[in-house]
Amino acid sequence: MQHRRRRFWGSPRRSRRGSPVRMQRGAGQAPSQPVDNRTISSYSTAVRRKTGSLVPLEISILEAALSLRRQGSPEVHGFLFAKTIRDREQARRLTAYGTLYKALERLERLGYLESRWEDPLVAASAGRPRRRLYRITLVGERAHALAETATASSTSRSATPEVAM
Repeated sequence: MQHRRRRFWGSPRRSRRGSPVRMQRGAGQAPSQPVDNRTISSYSTAVRRKTGSLVPLEISILEAALSLRRQGSPEVHGFLFAKTIRDREQARRLTAYGTLYKALERLERLGYLESRWEDPLVAASAGRPRRRLYRITLVGERAHALAETATASSTSRSATPEVAM
């Protein structure tokens, strides 16, 4: 008869070869409640924030779109957005692609950006996949201006000490 030892969390467990294996809390157990993807922000279509407000990445995208348009590029692909944002903010790394393209999709849904796919012949002649090209809209320009004024007013309020009377 084999003696069965009771295992507690954190107590060593032996593998078939006899080497110690640590059990992690909850390892191999089903979660008590199923995971609802609507509660995870990455899967949620409704981002929880004030209506009309923009997160810093979205403001950076709109700034980059305006800046690149002034430089003569009315339509810009996602990688150029990432490089422009990195250079403007003097960051060491590019914005993660999943983060960038989700933000671009949100801005497009809000009507701040328009997009179209590049001509397949242009991409084939350059020997690369097609790019999705984004263009800022008039609504996007207004949203950027409102975000800039909101940022400037909040900065000036925090910089000016309030005097108690």
